[in-house]
Amino acid sequence: MKSNMPVKNQIKETILKNDMLTDVRRVILGFSGGPDSMCLLNALLDLVDGGEYSFDIYPVHINHGIRKDVCDEEQRFCEAYARERGLVCRSFVYDCEAKAKEWGISTEEAGRKLRYDSFGEVARDLGERTVVAVAQNADDQVETVLMRILRGTGVSGLGGIPYIRDDERGYRIIRPLLDVKRKDVLQYCKLRKLSPRMDQTNEEPIYRRNKIRLHLIPYLERNYNPNVKEAILRLAESAREDSGYIDLDSENILKNIKMSEFEETPDYCWEFFVENEALRELPEAIRIRAIAMILEEAGLSEDVGYDHYKAIDKIIQGDNPSASTDLPRTFYVRREYEKLYIGYVNTAELSLSGEDKSSNTRIELRMKKLRLHDLDRFLTEQDLGPGDYAAYDEEKLIDTYGIGGSGFLEIREKRPGDVMRLNVGTKKVQDILVDAKIPMKERDLATVVAIGNDVLWLLPYGGMNRRWSSEFRIDQETQLVVVFYIPHE
Repeated sequence: MKSNMPVKNQIKETILKNDMLTDVRRVILGFSGGPDSMCLLNALLDLVDGGEYSFDIYPVHINHGIRKDVCDEEQRFCEAYARERGLVCRSFVYDCEAKAKEWGISTEEAGRKLRYDSFGEVARDLGERTVVAVAQNADDQVETVLMRILRGTGVSGLGGIPYIRDDERGYRIIRPLLDVKRKDVLQYCKLRKLSPRMDQTNEEPIYRRNKIRLHLIPYLERNYNPNVKEAILRLAESAREDSGYIDLDSENILKNIKMSEFEETPDYCWEFFVENEALRELPEAIRIRAIAMILEEAGLSEDVGYDHYKAIDKIIQGDNPSASTDLPRTFYVRREYEKLYIGYVNTAELSLSGEDKSSNTRIELRMKKLRLHDLDRFLTEQDLGPGDYAAYDEEKLIDTYGIGGSGFLEIREKRPGDVMRLNVGTKKVQDILVDAKIPMKERDLATVVAIGNDVLWLLPYGGMNRRWSSEFRIDQETQLVVVFYIPHE
């Protein structure tokens, strides 16, 4: 990283080095109005205006609602500034703290989820050849690596924030500012006479990242190494190089290891196996990375930690020919002599509950998985009418969300960004409710069954008939069916 390079040139070099914008026609820019996003927006506009690139920019602002007066002012600022530059800023408004409480996660985690869900909605609207640009800088990289060291991480985690990442929602994320230091961003804004909004919470030690920025890094600079940031950035670069080599080596090795097809078991599980002996003979670093790739193939790429990998590795190397361990989201690994099975417990029945805000009552929702020829009998036994259930082809759900996709299923009220996949394409749930002539003040009371922002079932509401996602509809090829239903008392 060339610290004396002008910011625009550094951004351009990062884009070229990481091949971020080849064949891209639309760039969604996460626009907070802060120094980083103001810097990135203007630098990208300069590249377009100078004829070096040809793409359209779509600023997206997220109003987290944490400090309503301040957040509303930031939203107005972003929208007005975008208009000055001939752009339209699309804003999303949330109650982030309420969502964090509802989901049982931190406010930081909720904010991140809401941001990337919002980017996903815009990306779906814009279509192909679209990327999402977020304005994380080199200092953010340093803080991330330190956070991971303190939490405990492997080589891949030491690599920090990736320059490019394919989001699970189906779009690509790029970070053109990742080689630019925070002080250079501020200097750029000063020289360009920009007036970014400064987030005062960044100066308060209320989050772990802030504590690292405000306390730990200055302490390390004063007492150990005044150039500690550069040292950590070199460490991250070295770790990414090593990790990339290990990944490539692991991919090549896995091509030569026998891996069976997914098979259904009688108790509605899905599993496949790999050759245990072939894994056991690998060097440990390659073996652990190969395990991660195998789990990703099975649909489990999140929530897997160091302890899970070590437990699997112990099974591979151990003397017990029938050892097993449970993994997140009802996945498991079991050994049967020289076969290592990776599977998912496809539970025959699942119960969820949510609140129907329109009537202030609790809704008990159940999910049943059965064979198609048992569907009519099941509906009759449960006395389920047309508005009481939704039924889908399980294979189609698995193709879209992975084997463990139902682990993310929830019943909740409608929220911004919700969409439904219909025969005519993806449609916003908000627009479906408008078409059904549901009064505006009542639309947010609608209850949905969803995975992320994908709504599978919009429950009957306000005289409106049921609406199912038609992408997963049952057809003549269907064998297994997933039924969501509201049981009668």
